[in-house]
Amino acid sequence: MKIKFDRANVEYEQPVYAALDEAMKKYPSARFELVAIEPTGGNAAQAAIESARSRRNAEKVLKTLTQMGLDQNRLDLATAQSSSATTSEVHIYIR
Repeated sequence: MKIKFDRANVEYEQPVYAALDEAMKKYPSARFELVAIEPTGGNAAQAAIESARSRRNAEKVLKTLTQMGLDQNRLDLATAQSSSATTSEVHIYIR
């Protein structure tokens, strides 16, 4: 699942809940990886801002998942850069 944080107040909770519910039904012992994606390009200051923004968004999604009842031990958090991303994104993968 991809969540694009391209505007203020992105409402991602319901789609994440539905995807998590479906994944847990199919794969009850699944682990999940949250990847904070930051766009590349721009100067060093812009890169630092985008990096911090993508990490904050991933932490929000992580908090949402744990509030939904997913054990934090089943979650891994990573970061990556993408030249195709135009804004901060969070990708959720089943492992």
